[in-house]
Amino acid sequence: MTGGLNWYGRVHTPEYRRSLFGVHGHAVILLKAQLGSALLGLALIQLLLALWMYGRLPSLRAAPHPVPIVHRLIGMVAFLFSVPIAQQCIIAYDVSLTRTREALHSLAGCFLTGPSSPRSS
Repeated sequence: MTGGLNWYGRVHTPEYRRSLFGVHGHAVILLKAQLGSALLGLALIQLLLALWMYGRLPSLRAAPHPVPIVHRLIGMVAFLFSVPIAQQCIIAYDVSLTRTREALHSLAGCFLTGPSSPRSS
């Protein structure tokens, strides 16, 4: 899927005026930053919960039964926060490999969004 996102982002024409939840212009960048910050916070909670579940936090006892469920729910919310960010970036700005910063941003976005297929546990 990563390759498909990369291909789509490179062959379509960017729509710079595309809105995100009805927000336009510089407000889109602010909204994406807010969603991204929330996503980062959720990712840190995910990390702490995973460390707790696998007994890697020495100061805490074994994780109670609800912790894995909360971990999964937070993961789903984090994924849902990432979808509008990824969609806005790839449709409004496309995938750019010309400058180093843009290439790293584009490839990281495709990589992090692409392999998000559900796994059985």
